[in-house]
Amino acid sequence: PTEEHRGLVTLYGEDAVAAGEMAMAPGDEGDERWVRVLAVFDGHGLMGKEAARVAAERLLHESDRNAGELTAALLRHDVAAVKNIELRKYGTLDAHLEESLRSPTGGTTCSCVKLVRAQSRLFMVVSNVGDSPVLLINNKTKHVSIVSGRHSWDNPEERSKYL
Repeated sequence: PTEEHRGLVTLYGEDAVAAGEMAMAPGDEGDERWVRVLAVFDGHGLMGKEAARVAAERLLHESDRNAGELTAALLRHDVAAVKNIELRKYGTLDAHLEESLRSPTGGTTCSCVKLVRAQSRLFMVVSNVGDSPVLLINNKTKHVSIVSGRHSWDNPEERSKYL
């Protein structure tokens, strides 16, 4: 449902940054709608650089594909639907990495922020897989908040999920 998609993946060693903007058709009464994505990937293992690059490119594709569904869920204040969209995104990324790399010797973390504009409102969706946190910094007060969980093997709750 998007009219325009601009995305860029930049590599830094084994890390990648994906940035993109999806402009959507105007909603009722011609309101401006768009989704902006910024994601950081921390590749690891022998295939870490390739895993980070492949995941970054696929994330932009998935964000473009589900921009309308995500926007509708946010406008309904349907937190469960937003969470399901994000979980599906990571499931798709995982399957795509497995199919593309065909190697168990690498992977990547992902920390993602999406800004969604619709009906004169701005929403922020934050998600991550791995141990790279997302921070929210208030420029006026200089207050820093960690707005994502830490998913790593040394976290007992996460380790039990893996096992």
